[in-house]
Amino acid sequence: MNAWQDGAESPRGARVAGCAGTSRTTRTGAGLGMTVATLLATLVSPASARADGFDRFLGGEPAESSVLVPGESPELIDFGSAGSAVEGTVIGEEGYDSAASVGDVPSVEDAYPGSEPGFIPYAGGADGGFGAWYAPAGLGRRLFLPTYPRWIVQTDALFLWQGNIGSRPLYLNDNVTTTAPNPLPPPDTMPTTALDVNQTDNYAAVGPRVGVILALDNIYAVEGNYFNVRPFNGERSTPHTAGAYEANNIAGFGPGPGFQNIDWAQVTTDAAIQSAELNWRRRTCSPVTWLAGFRWVEWNQNLQCLDYYTETAPATVQQAERFNVGTKNDLYGGQAGADVMLWNNGGPIRFNAVGKAGVFYNTAVQNAGGFSGGADIPPLSAAAQQTAFFGELGIFGTWQMTDWLAWRTGYNFFWLSGVAVPADQLSTTDLLGGTATINTNGSVYLNGLQFGLESRW
Repeated sequence: MNAWQDGAESPRGARVAGCAGTSRTTRTGAGLGMTVATLLATLVSPASARADGFDRFLGGEPAESSVLVPGESPELIDFGSAGSAVEGTVIGEEGYDSAASVGDVPSVEDAYPGSEPGFIPYAGGADGGFGAWYAPAGLGRRLFLPTYPRWIVQTDALFLWQGNIGSRPLYLNDNVTTTAPNPLPPPDTMPTTALDVNQTDNYAAVGPRVGVILALDNIYAVEGNYFNVRPFNGERSTPHTAGAYEANNIAGFGPGPGFQNIDWAQVTTDAAIQSAELNWRRRTCSPVTWLAGFRWVEWNQNLQCLDYYTETAPATVQQAERFNVGTKNDLYGGQAGADVMLWNNGGPIRFNAVGKAGVFYNTAVQNAGGFSGGADIPPLSAAAQQTAFFGELGIFGTWQMTDWLAWRTGYNFFWLSGVAVPADQLSTTDLLGGTATINTNGSVYLNGLQFGLESRW
């Protein structure tokens, strides 16, 4: 949720208290000098600002303030002497609640425990949508401040496709001449690619995405997100043609004599991604809400090559080969980003964009195995630790159906680099020789649709 998602003319009629400034009230009489000194000591911005539309931003707005970091505002309410019963009226700018009142109070300190002497932050009003008057409080008590909305819950379905799959020929057309003394053909008759890993038809994967935002006050919030999308299935095979293909260094198998005369070959892939994050959010009196936090990302992917070939001695028989390579990447690290309001004119529809990126510590593992000629191939594995990158960009539109329920849809882009992917392990693994290393220079690109509901209270 961004500060500018809450225009004054929106269905909820809510404003951002931090951007409107933290209006303060003062009592006349004793303690006024202490009051002014306290106000100056807690000054965090030269002026108050409000955010109720894009035009306000173009006109220029001062900095924001928070109940967690008290700020200055020119609007004052005279409470009279201590212990008196009085109603205050906000002397605000256009659009403020001009009839907001604090009601009858025996004293400011009694009515608002924990407030600075003679001061209470303004965060209320019948049409302001801020909730009520309240005082600065410790972290534990902030959960009970009358901020609205306190909770925002987003539940979505996430559809993703895997793109940008790099080229890696797996099977070649068998044009190699094995008759001595010329085992290799001239350059113009070198084998051509019959099956490449990037030819796999990749289907969309789907999974849930859940986000929760807890507002500590009108400026600061804590955000948690989780999604789990699987499986990214892909498959491609060659036509059935007797002896037409050869393996191209699939974990040590081929090319050349002994790995030719393949009649048919198939490659299948599957993958899964899940992520959990916890972010600290800070609103500003602009279209930008800054965020920073910790994230975990897991990317798992498998590749299987299956082929059939014909043996002619001592008898004609068709044999099968299968090669499996799987990789797992666990990324842990910090990230930073922003939630930017792209459009909000106070109506029921708004658009925003969210971008996050970070450097992560990646623990990568690869496992390889299979069988050939009816015999199992002993499995091999390798591991490495290194830095990796993960970035996310999403553009969303929200339709506020009621004051508490909205429909949202958008499009997401995810990018991982510095990770292990199965195709990169085929050339570094030799199942016949019993050796394996891991390549972590791969990258993964995902993109897709997201839609669901957002509720707030």
